[in-house]
Amino acid sequence: YSELLSSSVLTEKLNETILELLSHYNIKNLILPYEAQPHQHDLIQNIKSRKLKISTVGYMHTALPSLPTDYIKRTGYPDKLFVNGLDQKKILCQKLGWKTSEVKNISSMRYLKKDKKNFGKKIYFPYHINNEKLVFKYIEKFINSCPAGYLPKLLVKNHPSMKNSKK
Repeated sequence: YSELLSSSVLTEKLNETILELLSHYNIKNLILPYEAQPHQHDLIQNIKSRKLKISTVGYMHTALPSLPTDYIKRTGYPDKLFVNGLDQKKILCQKLGWKTSEVKNISSMRYLKKDKKNFGKKIYFPYHINNEKLVFKYIEKFINSCPAGYLPKLLVKNHPSMKNSKK
């Protein structure tokens, strides 16, 4: 069990399983969530090195991190990369080595247009807070720095994954 937790063993087993499925079922397109992880680069590189006629598409389901060095284009990159924002595409193409033809901005697959939730006039706390007093202090400081009547009445909500928390 502990051997399987090794990233190299996990990568090897994952590659083996996926490559077998790809060749057995004659798959033409592989779409995967893309986080620029080593096992993802390794899988894509194996597909390309075996000359399998499979188009690889990565879907970036999250925003770029503040220092997006993992997303620098390198060996094992997908043929196409779908992102959810023109700014993400701009950063990937202008700063991280991707061609504009390789990155496509699409509507989110995570949030559907019909799921229009109203986030206005609400403050959502993160799912974990180390120091509640500090958070309260900064919120209070922010509210007090705004001119009178500037902010609407706000509803404070827990992170959706902490909906049952009393904290």
